[in-house]
Amino acid sequence: MRLMLIVAALSALSLKAESEVSDLTVVHDPISKLTTVTYRLSGDDAIVTLAATTNGVAVAESALAHVSGDANCLVRADGAVKTLRWRARADLPEADVGALSVSLKLWDAAHP
Repeated sequence: MRLMLIVAALSALSLKAESEVSDLTVVHDPISKLTTVTYRLSGDDAIVTLAATTNGVAVAESALAHVSGDANCLVRADGAVKTLRWRARADLPEADVGALSVSLKLWDAAHP
């Protein structure tokens, strides 16, 4: 009986779908200096965080303070369009916003 429970638990773990981002778009508004990111999340719910680079160099996570919307929180993987906004100029006043490249990091909701 104990062996059957262990096998059942391992099977459940192997069936768990992973989180995946699709339809990622990034728009930098030159007037408002606001960066808007939209995406869809499928698979498992996940904690989504923003990552950025400028000229190939990673921006420190501590410099991403003005992020709002569907980021830095648990996001439901329901396939709906998610939106986050980043006031890049507030965090990186000297950076060329057009040279910024952004991506999303996904963290397991149970083990962030």
